[in-house]
Amino acid sequence: VPRLLDPALAGGALLDLGVYPVSFVHSVLGYPEQIVAVGTLTTGGVDAQEVVTLAYPGPATAVCTSTMLAATPTRASIIGRAGRAEVTGPFFRPGSFTVTPLGGEPWSWPGPGVTPPGTDGTVSAGFQYQAAEVARCVTGGRMESATMPWSAT
Repeated sequence: VPRLLDPALAGGALLDLGVYPVSFVHSVLGYPEQIVAVGTLTTGGVDAQEVVTLAYPGPATAVCTSTMLAATPTRASIIGRAGRAEVTGPFFRPGSFTVTPLGGEPWSWPGPGVTPPGTDGTVSAGFQYQAAEVARCVTGGRMESATMPWSAT
């Protein structure tokens, strides 16, 4: 997509793709205390790819990656002392996940995008939840969502 390579049009991997993993991490951990990033630029001067590390109070850290140079699986993992949760790709819309407790048996949730037997096979792109929240805000006369306030964007 030519727009992605044009700095005048806010091109680059971070602004187009990287917002999704950063937003995911923010929804889980909140605001970081420290951010460190490395990446590479295209010949046109926009970022082609980057790795962003976020440090939080206590032992929490997060690593986010985005790239325009390859097709990644777009999965997400949350790993803690008690086990891990793995969200299948693409993680930025509702899908399935697996929880694996430390020393326990994993269990999975198939996700709302799973087509039940006997249906027409329609699977949502995942943006219906954002649209429903906008409708609730407009109907309720609110200019801002409590779920995703302006300060979080």
